Amino acid sequence: MRKRSIVKKKKSTNKKERSSTAPRPTKRTIPEDILEDFVGVVKNLYKIDPVYLWGDYFRVNVWTETWEENAVGPKYAIDKSFFMWYDGIELVDKTITKQKENN
Repeated sequence: MRKRSIVKKKKSTNKKERSSTAPRPTKRTIPEDILEDFVGVVKNLYKIDPVYLWGDYFRVNVWTETWEENAVGPKYAIDKSFFMWYDGIELVDKTITKQKENN
């Protein structure tokens, strides 16, 4: 039977420290006025939330806030949700909608 040797690697002491002043990538978003124009009027609107996905693609959720009788707090819900493409100039709805069957 052959003996196996165990070799432990030492941790390198030459660590590069990250500079706290290093530039961070800017957060990609869609301007509020463009979103408001696209979404239009929504009853009980709480917020329009663009979530960056990748490339020029976003998920845009339209949140509403309603108060029910005898409730301790408001009820929040996503009223509409869109899959969007935005390149800084043009906003395009890429949401795939379910087609109804004609039966």
